[in-house]
Order: sequence, then C-alpha cells, then structure tokens
Amino acid sequence: MSLRTQSEIALQIERLNSLYHLALALNQAETILDIYAVALDGIGQALQTSRAAVLVPDAEGIPRYRAAIGISDRYQQTIENYLESLNQSLDNKTVLIPDVEERHNVKLLDELREQEGIKATASFPLHYQGENLGKIIVYYDASHIFTSEEIKLAKTIATYIATVITRKQSEIALQQSYQQLADTNIQLAHATRLKDEFLANMSHELRTPLNAILGLSEGLLEESYGGVLSDRQKKAITTIERSGKHLLDLINDILDLAKIESGKIELQITSVSVQHLCNASLTFVKQMADKKKVRLITQISTETNTILVDERRMCQALINLLSNAVKFTPEGGQVTLAVQPDLARQHLCLSVSDTGIGIASENISKLFQSFVQIDSRLNRQYTGTGLGLALVRRIVELHDGVVTVESEVGQGSHFTIHVPYRQCNLGQCNLRSYNLGQCDLEANPLYPSKSAAPIAPSSSISSIVSTKHTTQGTAPLILLAEDNEITQEIISEYLSARGYQLVIATNGLEAIQQVRTSSPQLILMDLQMPQMDGLTAIQQIRADWTLAQVPIVALTALAMAGDREKCLAMGATYYMTKPVRLKQLLALIQKSL
Repeated sequence: MSLRTQSEIALQIERLNSLYHLALALNQAETILDIYAVALDGIGQALQTSRAAVLVPDAEGIPRYRAAIGISDRYQQTIENYLESLNQSLDNKTVLIPDVEERHNVKLLDELREQEGIKATASFPLHYQGENLGKIIVYYDASHIFTSEEIKLAKTIATYIATVITRKQSEIALQQSYQQLADTNIQLAHATRLKDEFLANMSHELRTPLNAILGLSEGLLEESYGGVLSDRQKKAITTIERSGKHLLDLINDILDLAKIESGKIELQITSVSVQHLCNASLTFVKQMADKKKVRLITQISTETNTILVDERRMCQALINLLSNAVKFTPEGGQVTLAVQPDLARQHLCLSVSDTGIGIASENISKLFQSFVQIDSRLNRQYTGTGLGLALVRRIVELHDGVVTVESEVGQGSHFTIHVPYRQCNLGQCNLRSYNLGQCDLEANPLYPSKSAAPIAPSSSISSIVSTKHTTQGTAPLILLAEDNEITQEIISEYLSARGYQLVIATNGLEAIQQVRTSSPQLILMDLQMPQMDGLTAIQQIRADWTLAQVPIVALTALAMAGDREKCLAMGATYYMTKPVRLKQLLALIQKSL
C-alpha cells in the first residue's frame, strides 16, 4: 500500500472519528446556542479553520449572526446591516469562494474582508425537510481549495446540525407546551379553589340567616314560644317558612351543581326498590299537583324490581322532572311517571310525561344548560333558576345514563331517564349502610337534597321522635357551642321546651372548658367560631379518652364536597348542615341519648 493511500485512509478515519465525536457533542447540547457553539468548533476542526459563524433568519427573514468564532462584532454588524439594506434572505445553496480577491464586486465587503484578513470563505445551508434554518460559514486566512471530500464532509455536518437543531426546537416547543399546560392547570386549580371558597363562604353567609328564619318559623308553628296562634298568623308564618325553604332549595341546587361539575361528588350506590323510588319522588310533588288539580299517574312495569343507583341523587333527578312537569301543566292536566325496562339495551327507562305547554323544537337544545331559561322575558309566567334540568342531566350522566326529551308546543313534554339496569340481590351485594349512627340525616336515602324533609309519609321524622328523656329522673344536659345569638336562642328555647337542659359556649375554647366542668351528655358543635373553631375543639375533646363516648353533632353551614367526611374524621358523631330542622335535630338527640 502506497504512503499516499495510507495517508488518505488515516485522514478519512480521523474525519470519521471527528464526525462521531461531533455527533455525540451535538446530541448532548442542552440549548440551541450550545448546539451552535459545538457546531462551529466541530466544523472548524473538520475543515481546518478556527473561524466560523452561524447565520439564521429572524422573524422577517433577515439573516442574523447567532454565533461566531474568529469574527469581530463590527464585521457581523456590518454584514447584517448590508443584508438588511438589500432585504436579502438566505438561500439553500452551497457557496464556495476559494480566493476572495477573485470576487471583487462590492467595495464594502472587500474592505471588510481585508480588515478581517479573510482570504477564502464557504457557506453551507442548514436545511432540514424543506425548512431553511440558516447557514454555517467558514473563513480562512489564506486562499483555500475545497476538495470534494471537504465539501461532502461539510454538507454532512451541516445536515446533521440542522437535524439536531430541529429536534431541539421540537423539544423546547414541547417543554414550553408542558409548561404552559402546567401554568394553565395551576391557574385552573387556583380558579377552582377560589370558586370553592366563594361557594363555601356564600353557603355559610346564606345558610346562617336561613337557619334563623326556618328555625323561628318552625318553633312558632309548633307554638313553642307560648300562646296560641290565629289561623291568619299561622298562614303568615307558613308563607315565611315556605319562602325560606325555596331559598334553601336554590342554594342546594347551586352547590350540588358546583360539586358535580368540579368532580367532587361521589355516588353512594345501593340496591333501590324502583317502586319506592317512584313513590318517594311523587310524594314531594303531590301537594303542588293537588293545588293545581293535576292528576299524578304511575305506570310501573311488573318486570322491574330493584336497581343499583344513588337513591338520593336519582330521587332528586325525578323530583326535578316531576316538579317541572307539574309547574308547566295547566290546571286539570295530567303528569305520568312511567317505568319500563329496555332489555335489549339493558337500560331502565324512567319517563315523566305531561300535558303541559310543550317546548318548541328550537329551544330543546337549551334545556339542559345551567342558568338558561327558555322564557327569559321580564313578564314571564313561570319562575325558576334554570338549574333543575342541568342537575338532572349531570346526575344521570354520573350514573352512566342519558336524558332524552320529546316535546311539541301545546301538546306537552316527555322526558326519559335511561340508566343501566343493574339489579342486585340484597343478600349478595355489598351495600353501603345508611344507619343513623354512621351518617348524617341529609345523607340518608330517606332524605333527598331538597330541604332534607322525608320522602314518604311512613318515614316522617316526627313519627320516630321518642319521649324517653321525660321518663328519666334528670333532664339530659346538652352543650350548645354556637357563636350566633339567634341560633343559640332558637335551639335553646326549642330544646328547653322539650325537657332538656342546656349550657352555652360561644367558641371552641369555652366548649372544651364546659365539657370538662359540666359533663354534658351530648354536644352540639358549630364549626365556624372565633378564637377556636369547632373542628379543633372536637379534636381536643376526642383526645381525652374519658370523653370519647360523648356524642358530638357537628352543626355547620359548610356544605361543600368533603366537609361531612372531614367532620366525621375529626371525631364528630353526626353531621348536620344549616339551616337545621329542629324536628330532625330532636330526633337525632333522642336517638343518641
């Protein structure tokens, strides 16, 4: 083998080795500027020059120096200004100038090259998949004849540089997208937290005065404050109570919708009798229907028995549909609740039909939107917030079902809930217990979300009120920890009239002291109090093993997702949201003592 051949092979090996190390260095570069720096060093070594630069088009396509070695800032700025004056963009051609003195054509460039000592130059495009990413330029202090091997090597390097730049730009863009997504998620989480805080605060601020309105109304109607009320007085107080319940319904609807939309609601699935579900729902609208002389009809297939649903939520959905049907049906009309299994689809169809005013086809798409009402005129005939049907749809969707509607103006409407028909044998299914000793009254399936009143007459809370405390020698002592004076007065007078003794604490610290000095048999604990809140007080009371068995009822206006679970986890025995229904509270007390 000739010496020349050996020299060429050695040079080829050296270049391949340099190219390999250059590729490694380019792949390890963390930024675009790092890539430029590695690229200039690598191409300089490959083409045996210490002077090189990278030109990249800006947003307007004008070439700008992004990195350079061996070239002065003045030279870079002058070239940029010159190219900008010509509005000249970078092309995709390889340009070789072995001797700049043979290319005398622009006086400015000749002078610059002379000042910089540039005798030869070449530029290679950074081109990848049709996109012009710029050019890499090499400069020589003496004239230079570019061999085919050098040109081939330079083009290979330029192509690889362009590939790495493109990949890095994609990585950066992806990282920016991830960061934007993360920032957006943070903002959404912050907005959600603010919304939850706002709803919780509004719930508290609205429930507190409603507690007074409903509590006083209930006490007055039962003549707990002495004296006999006239029929006119009873009618006025009943109106006040009914209006308060309506406001409470609106609050509950808004909170329920907020919980569902934020994903903070979990279904309590149990095996429910379809017959009971329908009868319970009809009970809630019977009075309204009787008042309008609207007939309520049920058509329940004998093939249906039980279904796996959240009884409270599904009852809430049916009540909303039935209430709407009665509301929009003229006097003397008819509302039908029909239940029929769809065995082919394994669905149970619960339909509510009416002979009411009907809905125009162009308005049907608006029905299930929150806070949207079809009749938005100032002189509208039918009241409402536009939340009922939105809640129905979301409750049904939580059950993996759908709601459909058929309607014609003047002919009535037909709403159908389609839910998976999952039946369950009570002896084989692991169901969640709803024992009053384990959960709050409002969560019990006997009590749907609206006003926490009983669904069926047989479950009336008044029917389970016992009088066992009157047979005992000493009246039970109850500690009421509550900072609101009106609530103190309402609960104290109501329970005192029924034979209980009460001691009052206005904050958590006083509550702990009273528990230790008075030894109450039951504690009614408000959660939001000054100095020390109720949750902290409950924790400290439970920390004393001698007080571990004292029942504690958490009374609170906090009704957001997780509030009940948090109270029970802290040591509360029961959880009741304000406004507190006095009969329910009395029933719970008598069950606990």
